[in-house]
Amino acid sequence: MNALTIARIEAILNYADKIRIVSNIHDRPMDAEKFVEVFSGSVIKTQKTDNVTSESRIIPGDGVKFSIEYSPHKDDRLNRFTIMHMMGHLLLHTNYVADNFPTGVNFIAIALAQIQC
Repeated sequence: MNALTIARIEAILNYADKIRIVSNIHDRPMDAEKFVEVFSGSVIKTQKTDNVTSESRIIPGDGVKFSIEYSPHKDDRLNRFTIMHMMGHLLLHTNYVADNFPTGVNFIAIALAQIQC
């Protein structure tokens, strides 16, 4: 397992800055819902029920559109992390990151970098 060293943390933060530039969102912490909209997505807040197996999911839409559905928490930082984590899954599994950011740093870095007060 790879240790989270100072060099890795710096790489994660540098990578998150690149994402801010590409998305043209420079707020700190980043507005997660605005970030989803940059990629033609939307965010749906829902209450977890017995027939929902997870607290968040990606719902495909028409063409490149999609929605991220999640059960909100009381902590806004955790809500932001959940949305950005789902975006990490979406972009990693569609090869967007590999095609556009050959840095080799995992896109989940965005989620980690967003947990800022």
